[in-house]
Amino acid sequence: MANREIGRLAAHVLLDAVSTYDSSAPEDESGDILDLAVARLADVDCVTVAYNDETSVATVDATDLVGGTVVLLNALVERLVLETGIERALLVSQTREIIDQSL
Repeated sequence: MANREIGRLAAHVLLDAVSTYDSSAPEDESGDILDLAVARLADVDCVTVAYNDETSVATVDATDLVGGTVVLLNALVERLVLETGIERALLVSQTREIIDQSL
């Protein structure tokens, strides 16, 4: 079951990472920022791991991280739609292109 407070904190951590990211910085500095964000995400417990000793199976639950991420992305998309007048579907499509070019 999702924990709204943990999801909220995860969204803030992700937004903090975005606000401090500098695309002109060397790759190792960008990696440091990402490492800090991941550490902070661990601090807010938005991803949990359970290990079953009997079956030797680990289960990872990232529900709160995904929930916070979806809320954050939706808020940003809604704001962009409002500010630009671009239809949501087109904006999402253009964002996919940016992701594909960036990663």
